[in-house]
Amino acid sequence: MFKLGAMYENGVGLGEDDVEAVRWYRKAAEAGSLDGTVNLAWMYENGRGVSKDDWQAVGWYRKAAEAGNVIAMNNLGRMYADGRDVAKDDGQAVSWYRKFAEAGEPVAMYSLGVMYATGAGVAKNGPLAMQWAGKAAERGNVDAQVMLGLGYTGGVEGVLPDYRQAADWLGKASSQGSTRAQVGLGLLYENGSGVNQDLERARALYSQAAQSSDPQIAKLANERGQQLDSQRNQQS
Repeated sequence: MFKLGAMYENGVGLGEDDVEAVRWYRKAAEAGSLDGTVNLAWMYENGRGVSKDDWQAVGWYRKAAEAGNVIAMNNLGRMYADGRDVAKDDGQAVSWYRKFAEAGEPVAMYSLGVMYATGAGVAKNGPLAMQWAGKAAERGNVDAQVMLGLGYTGGVEGVLPDYRQAADWLGKASSQGSTRAQVGLGLLYENGSGVNQDLERARALYSQAAQSSDPQIAKLANERGQQLDSQRNQQS
């Protein structure tokens, strides 16, 4: 039932049909399939094949999460953190993120790190935030790599600056296309913090980051690049 639903959702061997996908996911969920339950919740959350309904999404995610499905744990935590048809409850979000993180999922590790860094649902704890972000970063999570890099520049309260570590993690995230990391790494090269000063390298990183879809990052990258150009012109 679950596989047939997935085939309808993705148009594999059948015409793509979200309504049919929902019908089979529901049958699978009612028969006890956790995968079917999670996918049914996702369809409700995103309004695919059914009217968008966060209340239904929360209910199905909770059913799967309580049965041990780690994807549902993370999604339920996210809905509590966002207040999606449940009262915003950071404590509940932390609880579900923790269960998912302890099951080894990098996204939840990063999310739990953010909660500790901001003090949302738990007492603020910078070192513990970096510990969870580190676990996620080592598993390749780009957001966590950026968090670590910026955290080691003083961006996380209670964590001493370590610019070599900052450059290492921002370099990893930058190579995967993170424009936030490119700006952060550019600043390190511009100032010679944790790396040898290299204004050309900084300028190249700012040029990459200026293409960001995030207007704030693009603006900052352009401003830093223009500042470097101005300094170079004055010197020449």
